[in-house]
Amino acid sequence: MYALVLLLGLTASGAMAATTIPFVGCPGMEGTDDVLERPVSGKPVSVDVDNDIAMQLAYYAETPGDGVIAPVGWHCYWGSSSYSGEDEIVVAPTERDLAPYINFSPSGGVSSPVVYVESWSADSGTGMFAVNAIAERFLPRFFNPSTYNTVGGDNVAEDYQIPTYSDDDYSSISTRIVSSKITITVNSLHFLTPPNRDGFGTWHNSLVKSDLPIEGFVFYLSDSYAPAAVSFGVRLPKSMAKLKTAIVEDFPVFFNRDLAQAP
Repeated sequence: MYALVLLLGLTASGAMAATTIPFVGCPGMEGTDDVLERPVSGKPVSVDVDNDIAMQLAYYAETPGDGVIAPVGWHCYWGSSSYSGEDEIVVAPTERDLAPYINFSPSGGVSSPVVYVESWSADSGTGMFAVNAIAERFLPRFFNPSTYNTVGGDNVAEDYQIPTYSDDDYSSISTRIVSSKITITVNSLHFLTPPNRDGFGTWHNSLVKSDLPIEGFVFYLSDSYAPAAVSFGVRLPKSMAKLKTAIVEDFPVFFNRDLAQAP
């Protein structure tokens, strides 16, 4: 679960001091068993951030150590599927906003503000198609055409294909090597999906376009075991612009740091 080891530490302008933000346990669901598991409790999380920013944050997680930081007072949900090889944590202002995730994407989708993290592993279920689609679109040197020769490959792979999304703004791809028990190559790409446009921010999740942009990162992780991919996105109102900037700008730094510490 590469994506969910995200103990973030935010930075902001001005003097910094260690402080804590509350832990919020998320209810969630394993597979399609239709039973929401009760949230767990956890201790406050220490972050280096100005107090005015810290007061607006909380740490949302399935379990301590597997979570994401988002605005305080929001609601969260985690989901995990061995069939799709996908893990996710979604944080939104109200429980109603989370319904498309909990109910497996009914019509309508999520147009509210949101902070989300999704991950796919190529060694589990249909996760290989999501990982390969990200490689094909952004990192062709990692693309593996043989994936389409697997059972149902052509049809399933088509569902995961990523359009060009010409309205999106992408930064250059960077590559970093981090060390834990194995060496992992982390390739990252910053994306910005404009308001009222479909883009990578709305790709293969329950988000739909709205009058707010979606900004975030896509990560492709390659190692000696199996590749994985991570998508992180933030859609916050203009009144939270400073908070959004802090979350987006610091996410890659702390993602790599905590990935290096992961078992």
